Amino acid sequence: MNVAFIGCVETSHAAFKQLLKHHVEGKIKLVALITKSKSVFNSDYASLAELALELGIETTFFINDTDYEKALLDKHIDILFCIGWSHIIPSKILHHVKKAAIGFHPAKLPRNRGRHPLIWALALGLTETASSFFLMEENVDSGALVDQETIEIFDTDYARDLYNKVLLVIPQQISKIVKGYHDNSIEPQPQVETGSNYWRKRSAIDGAIDWRMHANDIYNLIRALSSPYPGATFLKGGETYTVTCATHHNEMVALNFEPGKILSTTRTKVHVKCSGTSSLWLENIDGSKFITGEYI
Repeated sequence: MNVAFIGCVETSHAAFKQLLKHHVEGKIKLVALITKSKSVFNSDYASLAELALELGIETTFFINDTDYEKALLDKHIDILFCIGWSHIIPSKILHHVKKAAIGFHPAKLPRNRGRHPLIWALALGLTETASSFFLMEENVDSGALVDQETIEIFDTDYARDLYNKVLLVIPQQISKIVKGYHDNSIEPQPQVETGSNYWRKRSAIDGAIDWRMHANDIYNLIRALSSPYPGATFLKGGETYTVTCATHHNEMVALNFEPGKILSTTRTKVHVKCSGTSSLWLENIDGSKFITGEYI
C-alpha cells in the first residue's frame, strides 16, 4: 500500500515514526511527506524531515495549497494520513486517495470537534477524552470513525501529562489501522450527530485569569495552558505574569475577602483569594514581588 503523510507537531511525529517502521518492514510504502520546516503557530511543533531523509522519503515543505497538488497528484496513494495539521485539505486531494484519507483529532468524537481539543478538555474539567482517527471529508472532524481509544483524565493531569497519554496510544492505533486496511478488515463507523459540538478557537483573552472564577476553574485553566502551551496569565502593576502550576488550598477562606486578594506568600508561592470561599496557591512564582493584603 502506498501511503502519504501530512503533519508537523508531536502527534505527527509519533504517527510518522510508527509508519516508518511499517515502511522498513515492507508492509507499506511511504511515498510522500508534507510538513513544515518551522512553525510560529504550533507551540508543539516537531520536525519530521530528518526522519524522512534517513529513508529517502520525498519531502515537501508546505507554503500554500498548491504544494498539495505538486506533492501528491502525480502519485498513486492508497492511504493519506493527516495528523497535527491546522490547514484544510482540498477536496481534490481527498478524492485522489484510493482507499482512505484519514484525519486525527484528540477528542471523543462526535463530541468536541473543532479547535484546541486538549486545552478545552482540561479547562472544562473533563474526566476523559479520546484519540480518534476518522475518514476526512469536507466537514471538519465529522467523517466515519476508523479507530478510537478512550483516554482517562485525572485531576492532577497537566497539558503535558495528557499530551503524553495521547502520544502513547497513537503508535498502537497506527499499526491497527495499517493492518486493518492491509487485510480489508476496517469497517469505519459513521459518527452520530446527536450530541455533537464544535469547540471554538481560543484567543489570548481565554488565557487570562479572572479571580472571580472558582479556584477549581482557575486551576483547570492553569493546567490546560501549561507546557507545551504558553501558560495562563494575570496582570499586576502593568506587568504580565505567566502561571504554569498551581495547587488547591483545601480550607475555606473568608467569604468577605474580595477575589484577587493576596492572602499569603512564600519564596516561590502566592496564595490568592478566588470566588466564594475558594482560594489557590500559585506555584513557581517569585513571592518577593507580592505583598500580603494587596490585590492582583
